[in-house]
Amino acid sequence: MFDPVIDPNQTVSLKENPVANTIFYKVKASDSDTYSVLKDFKIVSGNSDDSFGIFSNSGELYVNKAENIDFESISSYSLGVTVSDGTKTSSEEVITINITDDPNAFIVDNFTVKVYRDGTKTGVVNTKGNSYFLSGNEFSYEIDGGNDGDLFSVDKSSGLVSFKNPPTFSTPLDSDLDNVYEFKIKSIVNDDTIDDFPTIDSEKTVSSIENKLDFLTVTSILSTSTSDFDNDGILDINDNCPSTYNPDQKDSDGNGEGDVCEDSDGDGVLDFEDNCIYIPNPNQEDADGDGEGDVCEDADNDGIIDSKDNCINTANIDQSDLDGDGIGDVCDDDRDGDGIVNTEDNCPDVSNADQADTDGDGIGDVCDDSDSDGVLDSVDNCLNTANPNQEDADNDGIGDVCDDDKDGDGILNTEDNCPDTANTDQADADKDGTGDVCDDDRDGDGILNSVDTCPDSTLGVKVDVTGCEIFTLPLDNNKVSVTSSTCIGNTDGSIGLSIEDASYSYSVTVTGQDDPITLGGETKTASVTGLGKGTYTVCFTVEGQDGYEQCFEVNIEEPKALSAFIDVNNDTRKTSIQLSGSSTYTVDINGESYDVKGDRFNTTLPSGLSIITISTDLDCQGIIEREVFISEDILYYPNPTPGDVNVYVNGQDTKVMMTVFSAKGDLIFSREQDIQSTRKTDLDLGGVPAGTYLVTLDGPTVRKTFKIVKRWEAIY
Repeated sequence: MFDPVIDPNQTVSLKENPVANTIFYKVKASDSDTYSVLKDFKIVSGNSDDSFGIFSNSGELYVNKAENIDFESISSYSLGVTVSDGTKTSSEEVITINITDDPNAFIVDNFTVKVYRDGTKTGVVNTKGNSYFLSGNEFSYEIDGGNDGDLFSVDKSSGLVSFKNPPTFSTPLDSDLDNVYEFKIKSIVNDDTIDDFPTIDSEKTVSSIENKLDFLTVTSILSTSTSDFDNDGILDINDNCPSTYNPDQKDSDGNGEGDVCEDSDGDGVLDFEDNCIYIPNPNQEDADGDGEGDVCEDADNDGIIDSKDNCINTANIDQSDLDGDGIGDVCDDDRDGDGIVNTEDNCPDVSNADQADTDGDGIGDVCDDSDSDGVLDSVDNCLNTANPNQEDADNDGIGDVCDDDKDGDGILNTEDNCPDTANTDQADADKDGTGDVCDDDRDGDGILNSVDTCPDSTLGVKVDVTGCEIFTLPLDNNKVSVTSSTCIGNTDGSIGLSIEDASYSYSVTVTGQDDPITLGGETKTASVTGLGKGTYTVCFTVEGQDGYEQCFEVNIEEPKALSAFIDVNNDTRKTSIQLSGSSTYTVDINGESYDVKGDRFNTTLPSGLSIITISTDLDCQGIIEREVFISEDILYYPNPTPGDVNVYVNGQDTKVMMTVFSAKGDLIFSREQDIQSTRKTDLDLGGVPAGTYLVTLDGPTVRKTFKIVKRWEAIY
């Protein structure tokens, strides 16, 4: 019997806002038993809010609570489902239900806010936006771009629009730098189950005083393609005042907002009747009767209303008035108030009725600054060199930047090794070009004076981290070398010790040696013998210098086996001997000795027998002895031969032993033969039958073997 199985990894999509009891998926399952029937599907997890149901006999999933299926709340469900065949129940499998979004209706509108300068005559501002349809949670709001959209934020629920940072009229941050900020607002219908769409009914062109954050509350109404909220005969989607009755749709300024609902400054006076559209003036004061309200009458457009502007016809946002006469500097012909008009005044920004000009340069003394450093010449300690801080280290009345001896020690700056600190003696202990009085490391040991325990150490000595001298010797003062390896299994290795400077008393310790070795004075060398194979640590110390120690590691090795390979060129007699097992060798050839360093020895051997012996300085490596015979050449003919063979032997031998063998190895004859002065000796094969014969010649410098064929001769 098998358990029923629900197919794994089943996924289905369901659009939000479905109709209740809608069947949207059938769970896939199977059972391998022949006669079983799947008949009891259950949702066992992931359905705590009863959003879904399942038909037990078919496995069909349906919507139980349609109001719960909202993409914005939950975008995915994981339902645990099982099935039974009446006897056995399957394992739980997860059915994933992905909720798809039904987009919410929205609209995007353009908004502008004009920032105006703060002024005492500004009127009262009404709350922006209306209260026709502030309908709870029906709408959501977002900033949706615009040239200056990044400068604003909006409360998602209330629609309150604010500057992120309070604007300043004199330093606008809008893209055009004209104090008119442009942005876009998206109004979204929260209920995605209805077909209605939003219409923004609040003003879209408004103004706000500088340094204020909140300036507008966006409001909306629900509309359809045929709705007319204000019953003026104009559909909401076309109405320039969707919540204010205006069948004529009059729009005097052509900005898309009807006259009857446009009050940009919120002063309660509609724009088409307002004598100051962007600055609140509910009382509409107009003193000169020119049709432009007093609060916004600004002839020079500098943001300062004329009644407060100290230069009505010349823009001057900062309202500077140097002499405090009520006339702004930009339009005051005597801005310093000294009775001399600016065009004739040699100091137009500093009052100087006497017009004194000591250097006759056309600039009055009270404002003359030859080096433009902000310090008047009359008090400047460096007239022609800018030095706004007026530093004068030696207090001689001459500023440092133009004083050729700024520390006053009698040494010119160019030659002074401490130009900013007086040091007549120019002392410089470490010879680094910086005088001791201003050198932060006067002994040049790399340790700053402030932490140097010995700040006046001898120049060039080695010091410790506190700056005090460390006893040291040259690295090559102490020497250690292996003077002899040890034979295999023996303890006959040795180490050589030496020192260069014998003026100190040295103690040398060696691993495994009980007593230290003493060096110094008359004793500059020593050796340690009886050492076996191994690594030895050798340490030198000096009497009276506790901090000094130099150690070495040396290896005593057992020698490799002595070996030699001899390569002989018989034609040229040149011989090469390849050696291994040591670094030095003694090679003896026929009684003549050679000391060889390295692993190769070349020589030329004489003709005849040479005896070569090879040894090292270690007897335990033994001796290699080789015999090398270099034979003189021979010449023989004819071959084949009827019987007699002429044999010529090179060299100077006078006799030779001739031996002849048959092809089977039988000795035919062996005899000593003379070699004539012509270097000839005879081979007579007349008495032997036809066939092949092996002939050997053996003498002091000859050792050759050759074959001769005696041919068959017909007898007539």
